[in-house]
Amino acid sequence: MVTLISGFYLVHLAIRLTLARRYVRAQKGLTIGRSLSDHLAKKITIAQPILSGDPLLEPTLRRIADDLNPKIQFVWLVDDCDVEGQDICEKLAGSRPQIAIQICPRCPANFNPKAFKLQIALQMSTRPYFVVVDDDTNISEDSVISAIESLDQFDLYTGLPVYRKGKNWASNLLTHFVNNNAILTYLAPLNFFKPITINGMFYVVERQKFVDLGGYQSIVQKLCDDLAVCEMTTKAGWRIKQGVSIQEVSSSCEQLSDYWNMMHRWMIFSILLLGRLPFWKRCFVIGLLGVSGWVLNLVLIANLFLLFLLPFSTVILTTSFLLIRFAVLSFTHRLLKPARIPFQFWASLISEILVPIHFTFAFFFGQIVWRGKRIRIGRDLTFGIQTEARP
Repeated sequence: MVTLISGFYLVHLAIRLTLARRYVRAQKGLTIGRSLSDHLAKKITIAQPILSGDPLLEPTLRRIADDLNPKIQFVWLVDDCDVEGQDICEKLAGSRPQIAIQICPRCPANFNPKAFKLQIALQMSTRPYFVVVDDDTNISEDSVISAIESLDQFDLYTGLPVYRKGKNWASNLLTHFVNNNAILTYLAPLNFFKPITINGMFYVVERQKFVDLGGYQSIVQKLCDDLAVCEMTTKAGWRIKQGVSIQEVSSSCEQLSDYWNMMHRWMIFSILLLGRLPFWKRCFVIGLLGVSGWVLNLVLIANLFLLFLLPFSTVILTTSFLLIRFAVLSFTHRLLKPARIPFQFWASLISEILVPIHFTFAFFFGQIVWRGKRIRIGRDLTFGIQTEARP
C-alpha cells in the first residue's frame, strides 16, 4: 500500500511536469538578453504601489529602476501617511528623472489600497502600455518585451513569480512554497482551459483598452485584486496570455508569524477562487493541483509506522522517494531559462508538508491579518475590517 501511494504521488508529479513542459514548448521560445529600444521604452509606464516596512524595499526598487531602460516612466504610489516610504522613494528618485512620485490620499475604508493607488496611476499615465509591478518584484527587459509582443494577439499578459532565497527559515519556507508550485500551478492547467487567475505581481495591458473597460474603479472594493482583474477582463472577452518569463520576488518574513499570515491569506484566496469555478473545473483543479501535499503526508506517515517493522528497507525506500521528488521538482525549474531558482531539499519538503495544515486552517478560519487589521473576505471578494490585529 505504501508503495502504491508513493507511486501515485510520483506519477501525479510527473504528469504535472509533463503538462507544464508541454505548455512551455508550445510557446515561441524563451529569449534571453534582449534590450528595450528607447522608442519602445518611451511607450511604457510602470506603476508600483509602495508600502514601507520591508527591509528589502529600497534595494528592490533601486534594482528595478537601474536595470530597465531609463526612458521608461515609473510611477511610485506612496500613502500620504507613509513617511518612511516617501523618504525611500525621494532618495532613489533624486538621481533618476524617469521616476515620478505620487503621494496618494488616505484610502477609503473597505477599499483595496493597491487597486485604489493603481487607479490613480492609470489616470496619470498617457503612455500606451501600462505595466503593474509589485514593490517586492524585479522584472527584466526580456519580460517586458515578451509582454508587449504578446499584446498583438492577447489583451493582458502576466508572468511567473519566482522567489529569491530568504535570509531566515520563515522567508525560505515562503520561498519554497512558491518555487515548489508556481510553474506547475500556473502552466499545467493551461493545456485544458484558459487562465483562471493572473499573477498580480506583474501584468501588462494596453492603457486605453483598460481605461475603456473601467480600469480599477469597478474592482476597487475587492481585496483579491489579481483575481478581480482576471474575472473583469475575462467577462469582457479579453484574452489573457500566461507568459513563461520569470519575475524575481524578494521575500522578507521577519518571523514565523509573518510566514503564517502570508500563507493563510494565500490559502483563503485559493479557497475563494475554487468556490467561484464551475463544479467540473473545481474538481479538475483540485485533482491536478490540490492533492500532492495530502498524498505526501500520507506517504511519510505510513513510512513512519513501517520504520518500526522494516527499518532498513523503509529508510532506503523513503530516501529514494524523497530524492526522486526533489529531482523532478528541480528539473521543473530547468524548463525556464535562465534557471536561477533557489531550491533546497529540506525547505522544499517541509513547505509542502505544511500546505494541508494551512489549507485546513484557512477553510475553518476565514479571517486574514493584513496591514495590521483582521479582515473577513466575502464570496464576492469584497471585505470588511473586523478588528485591529495584535502587534
